[in-house]
Amino acid sequence: MKSPDYPIENWQQKTAARRIVLLALILTPTYVATGYMAYVLPHGGTTPLEIIVLVMFAILYAWISVGFWTAMVGWVILMRGVDASAISKTIKGVEDQPLPHDARTVIVMPIYNEDVNRVTAGISAILDSLIDTGHADRFDFFIISDPGDPDIWVREEMGWAELRLSLIHI
Repeated sequence: MKSPDYPIENWQQKTAARRIVLLALILTPTYVATGYMAYVLPHGGTTPLEIIVLVMFAILYAWISVGFWTAMVGWVILMRGVDASAISKTIKGVEDQPLPHDARTVIVMPIYNEDVNRVTAGISAILDSLIDTGHADRFDFFIISDPGDPDIWVREEMGWAELRLSLIHI
């Protein structure tokens, strides 16, 4: 769907420029670091084993660089406070519309042989903050547990039962 004041072509040009800048930010330090790595290798990266090391180093360095530069660019965009290329800009008035009352959110808590009191205290804190918002009825909790110890399993069941009983009195 095209918006009259925000044409798709403009979005495509901006994102293409962003991708090119991000690619340059990733590949430039990767190239420099790989050059330094070749310099410190005994044969300057000319033997087959050293070439494999350099290729792996470049891949892993680029991978770390992707995460770093993605976070940095995202931070800059957040600090500017305006993102003209945000997907939400293509839909007018979305930020002013409340979520439908039947919208649901699932909160999944995976646990494995953890301290039951700590887990139930964390879940209780989350529930309390949801209750404070007045929208706790829009959330569903699922606790996924696979304890290897039957005693821990029983404590988890008891902790969840106590938490549910405390919610009845709210």
